[in-house]
Amino acid sequence: MKKALFFALVLALTAPMLKAQYYGGIGSIRGGRINVFGGIHNGMTGGTEFYGSTVTTEYGYSYQYFSETQPTTMNHDMSACLGIDFSVLNDRNESFLIGATAGIFGNKNIIHATFDKATLGRPYDTKIDIESNQIDFHIGLAGMVYIVPEKVSIDFSIGPGALFTFGDQVRYRRTPTLPNDTRDNAWGDAPKVDDFMKFPNIDIMAFARIGVSYNITDIMWVGALFQYHQPIIAFGGENTAEYVIRSVNDDIRYIDRKHKDWAALLTWGIDLD
Repeated sequence: MKKALFFALVLALTAPMLKAQYYGGIGSIRGGRINVFGGIHNGMTGGTEFYGSTVTTEYGYSYQYFSETQPTTMNHDMSACLGIDFSVLNDRNESFLIGATAGIFGNKNIIHATFDKATLGRPYDTKIDIESNQIDFHIGLAGMVYIVPEKVSIDFSIGPGALFTFGDQVRYRRTPTLPNDTRDNAWGDAPKVDDFMKFPNIDIMAFARIGVSYNITDIMWVGALFQYHQPIIAFGGENTAEYVIRSVNDDIRYIDRKHKDWAALLTWGIDLD
């Protein structure tokens, strides 16, 4: 419910500002602003689900089925990220500007998980590394408040977007190693269990950024930003999980969606006035 209310608020704030760029508003409209930023990204635990296999025998037949299994440990590594935004801002007064923004942001998502032998019911422990690519496309509300006139400003932006996750690669290591397992400790594709739907995993998410910028010339600035992603809706719900679930090996499958993450960014920008 909170996520739905937050999403509705973002749309309510964003739509009037996007409309204002075409129909005008209070104060003057500055030209476009291009903002290029890069830095470090880190995912947050919570959206990845693992499934371990169980073998049962009934009426003389053996069956394998998968059920949700909590890993013994799970964490994310930091990775590089890069993005670009284009904004149009309106002067509301001498120190406050607000308007609309749109852009693209990309990063690599890196996950490590371990399963001890008791968790999986196997005679070996398993370590898993997962790497995937992520790109988000977003629109939203952007603004800035000068704390030193025409020199130093607090910048912010907020809005909805679509986050695409694709190109999953996986590596696993069993201890002790099975002698005939040629895939152990080797990177490879993490195929979908059902390849009927080949599109990437998609999250509808919200982003928020806040930071500080310093104008080094009349049209150029540098600064630093903090960014946060909050998932709202993930395509591939419980009724379509078979279309997004991926295989690690015969023992383990996973779904990677509903991504929360943060990024610390350095930014460079120019005004196109």
